[in-house]
Amino acid sequence: MPSGEPTLVEGAPLAPGSLVGSYEIMELIGAGGMGEVYRARHKAIGRLAAVKVLKAERANDASALDLFLKEATTLGALSHRNLVEVLDFGHLPNGQPYLTMAFVDGKTLHDVITDAIDSTGSGLTIVTALTVTEQVLNALGEAHKKGIVHRDLKPSNIMLLKEHSGETLVKVLDFGLARPVEGALLPWAGLASTKQSSAAGTPAYVSPEQVRNEELDGRADLYSLGCTLYEMLTGRAPFVSESPLELVKQQLDASPPPLADFVRNVPEEIERLVLWFLQKHREDRPESADVARLEVRRLLTKLSRESTVVRGSTLPPMRALSRDDVQRLTPTTLPPPADTAPDKLRPPRRAVWPWVMLGAVAVGLVGVAGWVLTRPEPVVRQVAVVEPRPPPPVEPTAVVTPEPTPEPTPEPAAETEPVKAIEEDELSVPKAVVKAPRTPAPPTCTWSDDFKALARKDHQALQRAAAQNGTSQSVLDALEDEFGGAMVKRDCRGALRVLDKLRRHAPSR
Repeated sequence: MPSGEPTLVEGAPLAPGSLVGSYEIMELIGAGGMGEVYRARHKAIGRLAAVKVLKAERANDASALDLFLKEATTLGALSHRNLVEVLDFGHLPNGQPYLTMAFVDGKTLHDVITDAIDSTGSGLTIVTALTVTEQVLNALGEAHKKGIVHRDLKPSNIMLLKEHSGETLVKVLDFGLARPVEGALLPWAGLASTKQSSAAGTPAYVSPEQVRNEELDGRADLYSLGCTLYEMLTGRAPFVSESPLELVKQQLDASPPPLADFVRNVPEEIERLVLWFLQKHREDRPESADVARLEVRRLLTKLSRESTVVRGSTLPPMRALSRDDVQRLTPTTLPPPADTAPDKLRPPRRAVWPWVMLGAVAVGLVGVAGWVLTRPEPVVRQVAVVEPRPPPPVEPTAVVTPEPTPEPTPEPAAETEPVKAIEEDELSVPKAVVKAPRTPAPPTCTWSDDFKALARKDHQALQRAAAQNGTSQSVLDALEDEFGGAMVKRDCRGALRVLDKLRRHAPSR
């Protein structure tokens, strides 16, 4: 055997030092039913890589070969920081195909969840779970736009690694079971496995439409992501059974146990988000990965502003869901779309409480003004008489026993001036509050795909212009959050209102 060629023994892994293309095998780091994954180093520049090789016993299986080539061509068609980069593809001397990918030095989400349970007895924090979910949605959004459905999304196919900045970077792996949606243009022509059954995936995370062998779209991956998010928060999948058939049956018919069974003080919006992903009918789930990501970003922004950390004994002062609340949110039959759709989520409280408090202040000031106007008239007359000199001896009797009259008799100017002064001074404040100028209503609009696209384009341009004009980041974040909420609720008037606010911060626009 020529020096440097892979050491090939039937059923045995590649030996360290073997060359696969331009990469030298260092060690075996993983193996599955179809392939083996090795850590390797480029022999010239020293770059680390992961080399995935189809097992020798599957090298003559046309279906396995097609699936392996599908993964290579799928990853080659995608380019995103939350997806693994493909470096090379080829065949070993005995015909085994191999795929060389950028090496991801991290831990699978499955291992991260297991470590959290071992160390704290619970799942990940809400902020961590939402951060991972947002980045997975970024990767799925890129794949779905290219017409690719992953079909096997689960914690063991999601990798987490730490960047130099300390931030967590998420990578979605293993597109071996991916398939194109109808009409997608991908270089898969002639592959026998492209028309295989849709009923593929892992039973604990598979979507109901995959079980029913229906035509799939990206919402199947969103269901699997919902199962993964549930596991991140609770430490277990929503459905658990030793029987794969029982798991599949639960995916079709059963409601997931309430999060409150496993995690204390779950915010209601988080409960609704998980249920939104886990709807049995895909029409009731988020319409796309981008729409779901927008809602996750809104919740993350809200939690970061409240400095929320949810786990163990450091729970924030949020309303705990009681058992009755959970039953209302997760009845035996899952709620209809109106219960979990984004436009039914509770509006941010910061948009309501300022108006409530303003109304309370206005009512209080009006009450003070009413009390001033209804005070007994003799008291006012007494104040006017006392100012110049002490009253005559007969005046106290008149003051102590005043004769009530339905209408005060007009008095000389000297006695009525204090009343007028009270009216002008004390009633000016409530009048200004009660009759505050109204913001002009935005123009009438109708929600449509064209409006959504144009609104997002205008929002991005105005955000940049406002930032260049010196607008603070906190103001920009608040406006972005408000705009995101309006887009999720399909509130075109609300979106226009936010764009109008942005224009005030970006006069040049």
